[in-house]
Amino acid sequence: MLVHAGVAIGREELARAVRRGEDGAGLGFDTVTLPGLDLAATVVHRGPMSRIVPTAQALAHGIDGNGYRSAGYARELYRECPDDQEQWVTEIQEPVVRA
Repeated sequence: MLVHAGVAIGREELARAVRRGEDGAGLGFDTVTLPGLDLAATVVHRGPMSRIVPTAQALAHGIDGNGYRSAGYARELYRECPDDQEQWVTEIQEPVVRA
């Protein structure tokens, strides 16, 4: 399942859109290609999104504590999203530069 702005898109809907060559606009989402990052700090969060704040804070402290600073908005990559939210795996990627 892909999630953007709280809107869940089922695998079947996404597969249908891809087969038809659509970008998802008719299903209420857009497909975009994000530019690559020259340098990023990353962390993997396991569990529901309701408990992601401490993970994001740990990433921020790691960035600051190792001589870097944020260089833009963080990205969230939803690696695993089964029905049981305790099994969710989310990667946070934050672009950084040397401080």
